[in-house]
Amino acid sequence: MITAPQATLSWHRDAAWLFTVWLIAVVLIGGMASKQAIQYRRLSRNGIAIEGTVLGPKPHGQTSYSYEINGKAYEGTGLPAQNSQRLYEIPAGEKVTVHYLPDRPEISCLGDPEKRYLSEIGPILAVSFLFPTLIVIRLVFWVRKKRRLELDLSEAQTA
Repeated sequence: MITAPQATLSWHRDAAWLFTVWLIAVVLIGGMASKQAIQYRRLSRNGIAIEGTVLGPKPHGQTSYSYEINGKAYEGTGLPAQNSQRLYEIPAGEKVTVHYLPDRPEISCLGDPEKRYLSEIGPILAVSFLFPTLIVIRLVFWVRKKRRLELDLSEAQTA
């Protein structure tokens, strides 16, 4: 039979384990979700705005575009910046603003990268904290169920 000190110790061990799982999940999910936001942040701080050309529509409301730096052509795919015309409505050949990183010109985005970065922060934080919390809640119910089954089994064996 489980005594009160054992139950307290078990609860503390479970809480520490669940918090560790939650924290690892927050870091992993947040890291995966924030990759694009980090690029937008770099583009907003260090990016150079140039004129690009729409190549055509892509799936999910995106468009492909091209731009040239020092005689070398680059292509990208992206969504329009907030409060702008939808890119799939912009005909091929139309000029658009493209921001690129001078040290890595293949990294680019359409429109204002600061607005793109700010629009990504809320969803990233929500996803980074919501999913790990749901995972830990599910684990709590699983651990409680497991403990109840163990207790019922030990009581049945002592009876």
